[in-house]
Formats: sequence, C-alpha cells, structure tokens
Amino acid sequence: MNHRIAFAAFTLSTVLATVFAPPARAEQTMYGLNREQVAFTMACGGESSLRLAEYSLYSSGQPLEKAVERAMTSLPPGKAPPPKALVEERLRVIYEAKPSSMPAWGSSTFVRCLAARQVPLDAERSGVCYLLSYYLSVVVPGYRKRGMAEDAIVERLIEPSASKDMRDRLRALVEYYSKRDAKDVKANVMRDTSHFLKCVAPDKPALSE
Repeated sequence: MNHRIAFAAFTLSTVLATVFAPPARAEQTMYGLNREQVAFTMACGGESSLRLAEYSLYSSGQPLEKAVERAMTSLPPGKAPPPKALVEERLRVIYEAKPSSMPAWGSSTFVRCLAARQVPLDAERSGVCYLLSYYLSVVVPGYRKRGMAEDAIVERLIEPSASKDMRDRLRALVEYYSKRDAKDVKANVMRDTSHFLKCVAPDKPALSE
C-alpha cells in the first residue's frame, strides 16, 4: 500500500455556531467562505475520511464481496450496521476506480466533493491542503495505534526526495496529530477545517464581514 505524499460524520451545526458566533451576520465569512460553504467543506472532510476507510478494505486485495462482508462485521460494538446494499454500492465505486494510492484517493474524493457542492476553492491547491490537514488527522492516529513512532510515520508519508524544510514541516504536523486529544471531536473538526482553509486561502482573513 502506497501512503507516501509529497509534502465520519460531524456535528456541523454545533461547530459552525462556535465559528460564526452570535450575533452572526449573513455576510460574515471564514477565509473567504460563507457559513454554508464552510459546512460543505467540513462535510467533504468527513466524506473523504469514510472513503479512506473504504480504501483500506480495497487495498487488502480481497474481492468486493469479501470486502462488503468485512465492512458489515467490523463496526464498533453497539453500532447498527448500514444497509448491505449501501455498503456494496460505496465499495463498488472504489473497486471500479482502482485508485493508485490512499492519499490520491482521499484527495480526489475530497476535491470532487467540493466541486459537487460548488465551494469556490482552487481544486489543485485544495488537494494539496487536504493532505496536510484532513488526511493527516485520519492516518497519523491510525499509525500511532499500530505502534509506529513519529519519525517512522514521517518516513512513511514523505517522498525520499523531499527538502529538509518540507520534512521539518511534516514532522511538526505529525507530532501535532499524534498528541492531540482524539475525544475532543468538535474542536478537532474545527481545527482541521481552519488548517485546511488557512492553507488553501492564505490571503483571506480568518474571520471577516
């Protein structure tokens, strides 16, 4: 499985209420996006996280039917399984697409999601910034749970030819995502979104009217 890169469902209403704190006005924006566009961005981050989980099933090399059965039986205890037809429909998308790598799949699904919701962000830059925010928020904790040290995660994620500056930047991000409290979901979603938007629109104010 190629995880190298060049450098679930969210409670959107609660998170957005924190960002656009009252008295919020219709024209208020976050890094140039209005309230609805920020919500769409968060939703796309959640959708791409689900797609990364599906990539793990696809990359196992099992046939589609086996992957569906595995998905149906690997839910956390007490969580009702989704309809089998829906699981198969979603997995069929990735089996037919045959993506080359996990970062490529996560990035492409995220960018397509933004386009479908008409979020006005540059597609190429959005793909890169996704890999430095939402993507790392999923894969770094996963590697840590498998017992990988931070330096090993950096080497797993970065291209061997990357510059020292790029390597140092990624190491700092890996350290951040390794140590933050995973239980603080609302705050983490907001931070990931802020990191992404600051990366993709650095010339826009964080919050403005």
